Amino acid sequence: MMKQRIPALNFIRAIAAIGVIAFHYICRFDELFAKYGLFEHISWGDLLVTVFLILSGMLLYRNDRYDGKQTRAEYLSGYYLKRWTALYPAFYIAYLAAYTVVRLSNLFPDRKADPFSSIFTVLGVDGYYLEYSPNYYLVGEWFLGAIILLYLLFPLVERMMHVHLWGTIFVIAALYEVSMVYSPFHVTRFRALPSCLVSFMAGILLEHWHILERFRMVYPAAVLALPICAAISDQQDPVLLSVVAHIGGLCIFICLYGIGKYVMKLKWLALPIDRISRLSYPIFLLQHLAIRYVTTVLTPKHNGDDLPILLLCMLLTVLSARILLFMTDLLTGTIRRWGGRKSGIS
Repeated sequence: MMKQRIPALNFIRAIAAIGVIAFHYICRFDELFAKYGLFEHISWGDLLVTVFLILSGMLLYRNDRYDGKQTRAEYLSGYYLKRWTALYPAFYIAYLAAYTVVRLSNLFPDRKADPFSSIFTVLGVDGYYLEYSPNYYLVGEWFLGAIILLYLLFPLVERMMHVHLWGTIFVIAALYEVSMVYSPFHVTRFRALPSCLVSFMAGILLEHWHILERFRMVYPAAVLALPICAAISDQQDPVLLSVVAHIGGLCIFICLYGIGKYVMKLKWLALPIDRISRLSYPIFLLQHLAIRYVTTVLTPKHNGDDLPILLLCMLLTVLSARILLFMTDLLTGTIRRWGGRKSGIS
């Protein structure tokens, strides 16, 4: 059920990918993080994660919801195979490359990990559960584990919406409220799965109700809401800050969507933005490794407060991501051809 691509969403994906590199570069230096890393008491990283979650929910509901043209079993098998192909080949290649680099250098400190925790890495959720238990995490971020779990839940959420939309919204809101009081596995409130599900569901509803196309007033409303979020984020209540992070991220998403509709009409900008957008997932997987390599090996004595070092991190991340995408396309193409021959398809 793949629909026509929306250029504004490519713009959001590209801006968020570059923003993630810049944020994690800032996180490497205490002085920079204290100066630029926080939006009052909310990190820019949390706002970017919210944008990614909304984008993921919107795109998944737009392109991969059940359309009734096949049996539910056929839909589920095709859906999960598509998700696996989109996530895991690139993850495994990136992990193998990162492991090789780490073994040849001293980029990451040695961790005393339980061998059983390697199952987290195999499943791609090691970053998500790193706070719960030391494991073999090397690439990606906690956000990857959250996305994988949300992808697993999507068919259930979509089915529940079909049965009772407002009941589904109520259940998610109730789970979110519970997660603000109790979160298992030592995951922080904002990173708890019900919290991630809130922004993911926001993206689904934006597409379900076609809000960004039907209601033009949503754009000035988002702009006006941002300073309100900034004022509220001055508080230190973690529950309130979690709510503000979701609302602030939603407002940023809407603003970027509005900007992207016009920016992507400029062909000289649209082409590089589309290319960065296509690299967003490989960028997300490799940006930590590239930043750590630049700041630890290439410029070990630098305090980070220099734009050329940040640009070098971005350049290395993008080049590495391009190589990863090429290798992933090569691997998945080989698997498809092999599968076609095995099934007798010419």
